[in-house]
Parts: sequence; structure tokens; C-alpha cells
Amino acid sequence: MEIKTNRTMPGKNRGNARFRPAFSLAILPILGLAACDGILDVDDPDVVLPETMEGPETLPAVRAHAFAEFSVAYGANPAAGRTGEILNSGLLTDEFIHTGTFDTREAIDRRVLVDTNPHVQTAFHDLHRARIAAERATDVFSRHDANTARHAEMQNLAGFTYVMFGENYCSGVPFSRIADDGTLEYGEPETTTQTFGRAVAHFAEALDVATAAGSDAQQNLARLGRARALLGLGQYEAAAAVAAEVPTAFEYVIFHSETSTRQNNGVWAFNNSAGRWSVADNEGGNGLPYRTDGRIDGEVQDPRIPSFHIGGAQRTALRPDEHWGQLKYPERSSSTVLANGIEARLIEAEAALRAGDGGVASFTALHDGIRATVGLAPLDPIEVGVMSQTQREDLHFQERAYWLWLTSHRLGDLRRLMWDYDRQQEDLFPVGQHHRGGAYGTATNFPIPFDEQNNPLATECITRDDHLGRN
Repeated sequence: MEIKTNRTMPGKNRGNARFRPAFSLAILPILGLAACDGILDVDDPDVVLPETMEGPETLPAVRAHAFAEFSVAYGANPAAGRTGEILNSGLLTDEFIHTGTFDTREAIDRRVLVDTNPHVQTAFHDLHRARIAAERATDVFSRHDANTARHAEMQNLAGFTYVMFGENYCSGVPFSRIADDGTLEYGEPETTTQTFGRAVAHFAEALDVATAAGSDAQQNLARLGRARALLGLGQYEAAAAVAAEVPTAFEYVIFHSETSTRQNNGVWAFNNSAGRWSVADNEGGNGLPYRTDGRIDGEVQDPRIPSFHIGGAQRTALRPDEHWGQLKYPERSSSTVLANGIEARLIEAEAALRAGDGGVASFTALHDGIRATVGLAPLDPIEVGVMSQTQREDLHFQERAYWLWLTSHRLGDLRRLMWDYDRQQEDLFPVGQHHRGGAYGTATNFPIPFDEQNNPLATECITRDDHLGRN
């Protein structure tokens, strides 16, 4: 099932409010002095209180709100210049390089991250907004439209917010909530393991609801989300068993629209249109050759990572050759992939990979099966058979990187290589001199923003060192 996030922007009719004071002053002599205080008691059409969003008649609005918040957190809000998990994680890893003018975004690309970086702050807040909106929607649907596909869908969206917190942020993220009485209940810091555990629980509940509803689409989305979270926990055989039930043809996307800038595809907006992000190529020595393998005007064209030379970055006069556009999302209204059956086969392939020589045949067959869907040649079974285990791992993670390009998977994969494959950050992430000057740092995840210090229970990461595992 696809998600539509088309909706009228809040506050569109705000301009009508200017007529209210004139009307109030005209009737003031009639009302008398006793009514003066009442003049200030006006309804604000832009504020929706939680208690007003209750009942079956509110379900379409509750659902639309959850979709809209998730779309911004996952992709972006181009109208406000806010970037989400796809763009930020792609910049921290090797999917994108920075071609804009903001030093604070360049800091993400250089892996020099501090807790006061405003772009980290807004992305962190937006992901929490998406989480709260989806969980609020789940609660409302459980009371007024329980055991339906829409109910399961809200639960699934909530689960994916926890997956992205686990994959992209340091250990120690707190999950605060608004109680029914409107008070703020502060969350305590949770380890990466606990965060993925929250995701697993959400997807398990979503699967139960989707099964009761008879919704194949939501069942598959819940299975794939759960398999992804189990992968994050290092439970590879369990992840593969769940993923095996998802058909390869399955796909779930986030719809975008040309109706308003906010609804545009965020990757297209910041890369292809604004020139602030550019497709990377062998970034920092360790990065993959996305442009070399995927450029559409060269001899080699990988259909999973299509790109082309634009040359119109924000700093064109300084570096006219550094701006490359992606074509996975070629239009401002292109849908963004959240989950698909290709990922299910990749999860099964990784479980086979971890079996060593005994899993080579299954590993190769799973990869060949999905490569055939886009006309790619099969892997050479003899070559794969004589590879070392490390070489097979490199092959698998490159295949994952190309298949899951620009879907906020790459950062989680690189961290998992550190957690479970004994890899070092300096061998995975871009290193050396940045293309804009200065050296790359050592960040491998996003920190908890400084303003979380308002939370008396959780003020900073438990650890940012991914070499310590999921602590």
C-alpha cells in the first residue's frame, strides 16, 4: 500500500484573522466594559489540542498528520530547509557529498559532529514528532477503528521511527511522551539494543493487527520492519526467517506531490533542484563508486544507482564539476521507497553469508535472483566460492548499498559492520582530506542534541563509540 501525504498546509487561512479586531471594536460600545476581556478570547484555528482529535470522525486527520510527520522525518521538508534521515545519513556516510554553503551541513559530511549542530537538532526533533504522531494515531485507531489495515499502518510507521533511531543515532536516545493529561513524561536514555527492541515490539503488534484485518500489504510491511530491526540486533537467523515470508515483488512507498514545496520529494529537492547535496564517488577513499557505476552517460550503468552530471551546485563558480544528480527519484513528486521485497532477499542472503562456505550456494542464488529483476548479470559462483569471508562480506554490503541506495540504510549497515564483523571505522567511512578542505573526523553516528539537556533524565549519549557494540 502506498502512502499519500497530500494535504492542505496548516495556517493557510490565517490571513482571515485580520478582520477580527475591526469587528470587535465596532461592537465594543454595545458590549460594555465588562466584555473587554472576551475580545481576547478567540479560537486559534492553527492549534489542535489532543483532546479535540478523538472520535471516529477525526481518524482521517489523525492518519494524515502521522503520514505528513513521517514524510518530513524520513525525507525532508524542503519548504523549511529541514533535512531528514535519508539525506543526513547519506551525507555522513558515502552516498552524498556536500555541495552547498552551510558549514554546519559540511560538518556532517566531514564527520565532525557536535551536539549543537542545528541540522542534527531539527532532524532529531522531526523523527520524534513522527514517532509521537504515529503512536498517537495508533492509540486513536485502537479505540475507534481497531484491527484494520489503517490501524496496522500507524503501528508500522511508529516501528520504523525506532529503527531509524537505532540505526542512525548514538546509544542513549530518550523517548519522552505526552501523557493523557497533557503533562510531559521524560524518557530515560535507552541503549541501541533497547531501541531496536522497541521497534520489534511495534512490528509484532502491527502484524497481529494486520493479520486480524486481512491486510497482506501491512503484514508484509510489519514482517520486513521486524526483520530489519532483528538485523539491527544481530539476530540474523531470526531476521531471515521473518523476511522469508515477504514476496520479492512487495513494495511500500511514501507518496510526494507538487501541491506544495513541503510535499516535494526531499532527496530531489536538495540534490537535483537546490544543488546542496551531490552524489558521491569513492568518497574519502573508502566510499563506493556510486557515480562511476551508475552514471547514465558512461559505459557502465547500474540501474540501481542512476546518476548524471549537473554541474550546477551552489558553489558552481568554485567547483563546477562537483555536482551530480541522482535519478532514483527523478521528479519532485517521485515516491520514496520505505521498504520492499528486495530487502527481504538481502536479509536472507546475509544469514547465508554468515554460515561461511556452507552458505555460499544460497548466498549466490539469492543475490542472482534479485539481480535478474533489473537485468544484471548473475554473480560468478566460482569466483564467489573462492573468495575469502571478508571479500564476500564486502560484496554483500556493496550489493546492499546499491539496492538500498537513498533509503536511510547505509549508516546502519556501516555501524553493523563494526558491531558484528569486527571492522574499524577508518576502514569503512570516508577518511583523509575532505574535498572542500580540512580533514574528516571520526563520527559514526548522530549525537543527542544539546537541547535534550532540558530532559533531567537524559542529557547526552551513553556512548558514541560503535566499536563498543550496541551499548
